[in-house]
Amino acid sequence: MSKYSLIKLMENEEEGSFSLGNQVFDLLVTPIGDKTISDIENAIKNPKNYEKLYAKISISDLENYFGPQNPAKKRALEKQRGKAFPIKTADEIKKFKEDLKNPNKFKFKIEGNSLRFPQRENILTLKQIEDNLKAILDNAKIKYNIERVLEN
Repeated sequence: MSKYSLIKLMENEEEGSFSLGNQVFDLLVTPIGDKTISDIENAIKNPKNYEKLYAKISISDLENYFGPQNPAKKRALEKQRGKAFPIKTADEIKKFKEDLKNPNKFKFKIEGNSLRFPQRENILTLKQIEDNLKAILDNAKIKYNIERVLEN
């Protein structure tokens, strides 16, 4: 593999998983200082740490909870399901966010003093997982190290 094609591959990493030939990379997240992997697990499970990511919630998730924007479609779906969708109030939006729990559904394994996020087991790309973890752990004020490692 030439130097140019390796650079091109790395630049295009955000479009999918990063691999060299048959090699696949996972993320390894290790707490720094007095934090433990339990602290990281708790941060991932705590919906309050997802506040910066809520802006990225898909329209389909919102519509599944509050119903479509189109009033005619909304009434038809309410009739079909036999109950009304919740009205978008501050309390209902808060409840919606709390119900999300872990909107990213990260899959990880404990590996020594680190958490391994296997690329093959997660829906998001490596870059997306990394960005989301950074937002969550920074919000939880946890110091950590993230590195890309070869898949086990």
